[in-house]
Order: sequence, then C-alpha cells, then structure tokens
Amino acid sequence: MSVRSELRDQKQRLQDALMRSADLERQLQNSNSDKNRLSDRINELERVISSQKNTESELRRQLSVAANESKTLQNELDELRRRIAQLESEKRGVHEKIEELTRIRITLTKKIEILETEKRNAESILSETASQREAIERSLNALERENKELCRNCAQLQQQIAQLESDNGNRLVALTNKQKEEHDRFVQSIKSEKAQVERIIENRDRTQKNRIKQLETQLSIMREQLNNERLRCRDAVDRVYISDLSKIGSATLGLSTSGIASADAAIYPQTNSFDYVIGGRSAFSSYYTVPSSVGDEAPHISSPGQSVVESPQVETSHRSFTTSYRSSSGVASHHGLASSALSQSAVIVQPSVDAGGVTKKTTVIIKGSRYE
Repeated sequence: MSVRSELRDQKQRLQDALMRSADLERQLQNSNSDKNRLSDRINELERVISSQKNTESELRRQLSVAANESKTLQNELDELRRRIAQLESEKRGVHEKIEELTRIRITLTKKIEILETEKRNAESILSETASQREAIERSLNALERENKELCRNCAQLQQQIAQLESDNGNRLVALTNKQKEEHDRFVQSIKSEKAQVERIIENRDRTQKNRIKQLETQLSIMREQLNNERLRCRDAVDRVYISDLSKIGSATLGLSTSGIASADAAIYPQTNSFDYVIGGRSAFSSYYTVPSSVGDEAPHISSPGQSVVESPQVETSHRSFTTSYRSSSGVASHHGLASSALSQSAVIVQPSVDAGGVTKKTTVIIKGSRYE
C-alpha cells in the first residue's frame, strides 16, 4: 500500500515535473521570441539613432551655414545702409548746390536786366542827343543865315558909309566903324559858341558810344559765361548720376574690381578716355557718352560789382544700364543705353557671348530732373 501510494506520488511528481518542464520550454520559447523581437527593436532603434545623428549633424551644418549667411547678409545690409546714407548726404549737397546756383542765376538775370535797362537809357540819351544836335544844327543854320543877312547889311552899311563919308564926314565914319566893330564882336562870339557847342556834342557822342560798347561787351561776356556754366553744371549733374549708379550697381551686384579691371582694356579699349570712365575704379565698366565738360571748378564771372556764378540747366534724362557677368570666368561686361535725353544720342555696346557658364543681368533705371 505504501509502495503504491509512493508510486502514485512519484507519478504525480513526474507529471508535475513534465508539466513544469513543458511550461519552462514554453517560457523559454517565449523568452527567445521576446529576445529576437527586442534584438530587432534594438537594431531598429540603433538605425533610427544613427539617422537622427546624421540628421542632427546636417541640421547643425545647415544652422552654421544659415548663421554665416545671416552674418553676411547683415554686413551687406549695413553696407547698403551706409551707402544709402552717403548717397542721401551727397543728394542733399547737390540740392543745396543747385539752390545756390539758382539764386546766383536769379542775381545774374537781374544784373542783365539792369544792364539792358542802362543800355536802353543810353540809347534814349543818344537819340535825345541826336535830336538836340539836329536842333543846334538848325539854330546854327539860322545863325548862318542871319550872319549872311548881316553881311549883306554890312555891305549896304559900307556903301552907306561911303556915301555918308562923302556927305557927313568923319563923325558918321567913326559911328559906322563902331557899329561894325560891335557887329564883328557879335559874329565872333556866335562862332565861338558854335564851336564850343560842337565840341560838347562830339564829346557827349564819344562818351555815349564808349558806354554802349562797354555795356555790349559786358553783356556778351556774361552770356558766354552763362552758357559755359550751364554746360559745366549739366556735366556735374551727369557725373553725380553716374557715380550714384556705379555705387548702387557695385553694392547690388557684388562684382569684383579685379576681373573687371583686367577685362576692361581688352573688351572696351575706349574706356581709357574721359567720356567712358565712370567713377575711376568702379564695380563695372561703362560705355556711356556725356556732354562736354568745362572743368571741375566753378568759374567766376567778373562784373562791375561782384563775382557771380551762373545756375545750371539740368536736363531730364532716362538712362538704362544693363550689367552681365559670367560666374564661371569672373569676367564682367557692361553696356548702357542713354535715351530720352534732350542733347544726347543713344549708344549700345553688346557684350561678348561665350559658350557655357552662367549669365546674370540686372537693369537699373535712373531719372533726373531739369532745373531752370
């Protein structure tokens, strides 16, 4: 009995051990499957982490590039603001100069009007003098006629004297001689007055003619200086426009002066002359025609009272400048078109075209004002 019960117990323990072994095998299989799943998860997480690290490094690189670009753009913005402030100050200086020249022009106009008034007065005085001379000549002619009449009377008196001498003797002869002497003195005084009046008229005529010639000479000199000052101020305003354009073009396009300086002589040999160079070493070469200049300094006009300068006549102009450059070779070329100007002709220079590379074109339009 005890053996059977012990055998049953052994069987029961064996069954329990088998069941436990089966459970442990299932748990082991589950653990292996969990291990494989966790290994896959770990591998996936490692791949995700590596990709995130790559993304993070790329983002950091992009952030550094963006920071550098931001600094560069900020520097360019500061440079543009500085250039804009400088251009504004230059613009104010030009406006002040224009206002000053306008005031000087008004003063010159008033002086010209005064000179013309003096010329008209001199002409009126000359005409009045001519009329007075004619009146004096008429009076002299009348005096000559009276003199002739007196001569005839004198001849008659001489005849009467001869007759009276024979009739009345020495008393009448003395009386007649006295009358003759008085008449001769009167004739001599009339002749001296006539000569004096003629000298006065001649002196006055010479004085008036010299004064008129002097006024005409001053007027012609002032007109010539006014024309020269108009040309000089027109050239100064064009230079200011071209300098502003070169500064704006260099700040906007960011062109280097080395590539342009090396290409200027080969592409545009005419830029060595004054009419084709803009602002010395600018950011681009220009093919542009400007009016003739009369110098850098403002000429002074000599007048009887003061030295004055004539105001300019600034023309309205509409200029279009196109700049193109090749990023592959670093050679920049520029061609300009000046149109709608009152005294200028349009000139176009086509840039050289090469195969390959990248070409960038920027058009800048400037409009000026006309001041009287």
